[in-house]
Amino acid sequence: MNLKTANNLVLMTIVGSILLSMVIEALWFKIFASVMITIAMINYYIVMKKEKQ
Repeated sequence: MNLKTANNLVLMTIVGSILLSMVIEALWFKIFASVMITIAMINYYIVMKKEKQ
């Protein structure tokens, strides 16, 4: 995975989670969306570190 793909993944995850959070008002989904965003951002950070080396 390159940096541009990781960046697009983070953006799609954030936008998708926000849109679905507006539709699904359940607390469990908001927690799930937060975890998904966190994982995508950690993935972006790891890919960024690997590409800078």
